[in-house]
This record gives sequence, structure tokens and C-alpha cells, in this order.
Amino acid sequence: MANLRILCLRLILLLQIMFFLSYEIRANPACPSLKKRIGFSIKTMPKSTSYHLNVNQNKLNHLSKQTTSRRKNQKILGLTSRKHSIILNMAGQSFQIGGNLFCTRVVSVNIAIKILKLDVYVLGKYQKGSCQYSSIIDHEHEHVAIYHSGIAALKREFEEKLWNIIRNLPPGIGQTPEISSQTAFRNLKRSISRLQAPIERMMEVRDREIDTPSSYRNLIKKCTGW
Repeated sequence: MANLRILCLRLILLLQIMFFLSYEIRANPACPSLKKRIGFSIKTMPKSTSYHLNVNQNKLNHLSKQTTSRRKNQKILGLTSRKHSIILNMAGQSFQIGGNLFCTRVVSVNIAIKILKLDVYVLGKYQKGSCQYSSIIDHEHEHVAIYHSGIAALKREFEEKLWNIIRNLPPGIGQTPEISSQTAFRNLKRSISRLQAPIERMMEVRDREIDTPSSYRNLIKKCTGW
């Protein structure tokens, strides 16, 4: 008898769930699919490396606190500082799917990877052309190369994966076209962040890998008179 009562309760619960889902489908009809190809472009906005060659030790120490690539108690001889941003220009197409309900699908997105800062600092104690200066510059150029490689990888990742993400992106739903558009754009930004984050973390890892104590000792060995 108890088993029958449990079975009846489960059946009632299942019917309630089915009714709720049926109501949700009627209340939120499907958003129409797009009839035209999604507009899509990606470009990089580069910036030349800026060199600061007459920097004192206090300035370098202060700058190093703003980066994650330098270890404590390590004398700072040079530094590379970089920054970029992802600029999005998105457009959507909105549809009315209920009395006061709208949906929006992304129809175009233009992405610019803009390099805002790429600065190399060298301790001014060492003359240009000296062994010490050349060793420091060579090391900082490794950081610059890692950054350029990371930006190129970011562009490739967008080119290879983002169009398909946009095509399968769920529509934004809202009580006005503006709200539904904001939701659709927010969904796309989250997807872009998920592609962006691993590459930027890898750039940080590679930076730390060439700032180890052993690499620092190897740099010092190249010259005398530090």
C-alpha cells in the first residue's frame, strides 16, 4: 500500500512538472531564427613598443609591484609593461514573441583587440651598447615576444571558435527590445571572456617561466661589472 502511495505521488509530481514545462513553452514561444548570415570580423590594433632607457631603481621597483612576473627580493634591472582591451561593436535583431515579451539574436559583431600599452623599461645605470644593457634588452624582448604571440593566439581563437559560438548563442529575452538586446550582448561577452581568459593566463605563465631565479642568474653571468 505504501509503495502504491509513493508511486501515485511520483506520478502527480511528474504531471505537475510536465504542466509547468508546457506552460513555460506557451508563455515563452521560440525566438525566430535568423534568415541571413551573421556579420563577423576581427582585427588587431597594434602599438609600437615604447622604450624608457633612463629609469632609476626606485621607479623600476615601483613599476615591478604592479606586475606579477617579478619575484620578491629580486633586483629589478628591466621591466616590460603591457595592456590591451577587447573592443566589441555588436548589433542584434529583435522579435516580439508575446504580448509584452521580446527576444534578440546577435546579427553582427566586430571585434578589435587593441594594444593600449607596450613599454620596456631599462635601468639607466647601464649605457646603451654595453653588455649589461644588451642583456637586459634581450630579456625584455622575450617578454615582448610572449605578448605578441599571445595576442596572435587570441585572434586565432576568436577566428576559429567565435562564429560558431555566436551562431548557437541563445537569444536574449526581455520585456522590451532594449532589455532583450542587453541580455543577448551580455551572453556574448561572457562567451568571449571564456575564450580570452585561458590565453591571457598562459601569457602570464610564460612570463613567469622566463623570470625564474635560474634565468636571472644566467642573465647576470653574461656580463661583468653589474
